[in-house]
Amino acid sequence: MRKILLIITLFISLAVNASGFSNNLTEYFAQIDSSDNDSIIISVNKKIKQEVLEFAETDSNFYKTSLNCNRIGSVISSDNKLKIISWNYRLSDGSFSYETVIIKNSGRKNPKVKTWSISCPKGIKPTENKTYNSKNWYGALYYSIVPWKGDYILLGYSTYNNISKIKLIDVLSLEKNRPVFGKKVFKKGNKTFSRMVFEYSFMANMSLVYNIERKEFIFDHLSPEEPSMKGLYQYYGPDFSLDALRENRKFWEYIEDVDVRNN
Repeated sequence: MRKILLIITLFISLAVNASGFSNNLTEYFAQIDSSDNDSIIISVNKKIKQEVLEFAETDSNFYKTSLNCNRIGSVISSDNKLKIISWNYRLSDGSFSYETVIIKNSGRKNPKVKTWSISCPKGIKPTENKTYNSKNWYGALYYSIVPWKGDYILLGYSTYNNISKIKLIDVLSLEKNRPVFGKKVFKKGNKTFSRMVFEYSFMANMSLVYNIERKEFIFDHLSPEEPSMKGLYQYYGPDFSLDALRENRKFWEYIEDVDVRNN
């Protein structure tokens, strides 16, 4: 009987380890949501980060995208060489803190991973002409990774205040074995930018995707509700036209009012 119980216990343990995450994560986020004490919130998030890192640092978990917790996102690049896990949590003043774990796979047949854990105590709006690293990262949730010329173009989302939201197109480079965000490869008119940042109303939704067939980034054009509200991004939203970023040699060129009906 003891042998049977031992086998059952071992099987359950292996099943939990194979999934990569225990059932604790959902409970941890519930504790964060129910607390208005930042010290408790930050302490609980440390437990979340510990479990995520244990999962990320296990080579065999690289291709697993199901995290058993809908509050944590995971995305893998199309070349299967990079994976990003990201999540955020609300602080007592209504602002958000962000966490991301970057996982690089250097294995050819079997995954062999290296990880970087990056934190942002309070999300900010990134500027279009600045590079960021693990010490001053702006904070975002990443949902798409597009390999490009040895780097990776990221699509991300952020709520850095309670009146507007941000979507962005950024470049991740691994320079001297360290993550760097931003590269002057985005061109709009005669100006080049390190990233594209789109800010709009907290009540609106913006589409931003990479179109594989067209090999373009396609996104909603944002406009203010009234001309007098120009520059007040909490009043911006999609105006039913589409813009794009199209590759042009070493740049991604901004194209206005594209027609994607054939796609």
